[in-house]
Amino acid sequence: MPEAKERPILFNGPMINAVLDGVKTVTRRALSARSLKEIGYGVQLGECHELPADGQVHPNSANYYAELCPFGLPGDRLWVRETFALLGNEDGVCVDWNDQVQKGDERRAARIYRASCSVGDYGLWQIPDQADWKPDTKNLQYEGTWRPSIHMPRWASRILLEITSVRVELLQHITIGQICKEGLARSMYEFKPVTQAFDAFAELWNSTGGDWDANPWVWVVEFKRVMAPAMGCNYQGRHFGASYPDAQCVDGFLWDEDSCDEPGGPLLHGGDIPCPQCNTEAHASYLSEGCQP
Repeated sequence: MPEAKERPILFNGPMINAVLDGVKTVTRRALSARSLKEIGYGVQLGECHELPADGQVHPNSANYYAELCPFGLPGDRLWVRETFALLGNEDGVCVDWNDQVQKGDERRAARIYRASCSVGDYGLWQIPDQADWKPDTKNLQYEGTWRPSIHMPRWASRILLEITSVRVELLQHITIGQICKEGLARSMYEFKPVTQAFDAFAELWNSTGGDWDANPWVWVVEFKRVMAPAMGCNYQGRHFGASYPDAQCVDGFLWDEDSCDEPGGPLLHGGDIPCPQCNTEAHASYLSEGCQP
């Protein structure tokens, strides 16, 4: 059985809260030009059927399509990227929850997540007094800047998902039950009339830059939330040809941060270079074999 892989995925604030509340258990992402091209190659080789105009996927091709999903297969995991911040002192140096300076090690700094904070008086962000991702505090506020979700490293992620199923379908083939699982409601009866569910999902899809009327083919990725493991490695370096740090450690191996098809999408290139920080012996062996760092 192949080893499960981890990949990043991006969610906005409302969807983060829906995941945390257990309401959202599925996400839809449009097939990229790359994925459509890969399916086209399969058709040319006689390995799968064309994607049908009516959306009725041939059962003999469903698994073939699923194998091409860039987000992974059942059993693989997705770590969620979201907007976050690290707390600091007046000099801008990171501090932990005990207000102790943490120079050179951001992983030990107190971090907060915008989806779990609210705007209070004078535009200051109110940090919740109690949350499962932080120690208990009282009346803490934040007035700094937020780091975009696309820049969240693996070690800062608080949400880990395990994929339970993957399939392709036309966007407008979504059912009311699936709309609820997309995080818009706990029950179909929250929509009055029930058919308003489709308008609500179309609005959500369009708000993320999609086009409901275009009815694209989408990956339907269902998942469950699992407990995140201990804090991972924060290594970043130059390994994929860029003049800036372009490598990110994921589960002990380096991935090219510039290799995603879309902001927040999965990293598509990498996984072969052992991390020099948390997978030191394997990295040394990698270099001894004449491979370039």
